[in-house]
Amino acid sequence: MKTSPSLEVAIAPYYQGQYSVINRGMYEDTKVHVSQVKAPIATFSCTDLRGW
Repeated sequence: MKTSPSLEVAIAPYYQGQYSVINRGMYEDTKVHVSQVKAPIATFSCTDLRGW
């Protein structure tokens, strides 16, 4: 995650592929996937991602 410009860009390649995310941007379905992955983060108090 430290080499990605944002948490979203760190998550997206798992679903869409890194080459595609870098060269084409995130597809709409990838954006939905990323938001679903990020949704539970707020429920875990030990996870501090405010730096992203």
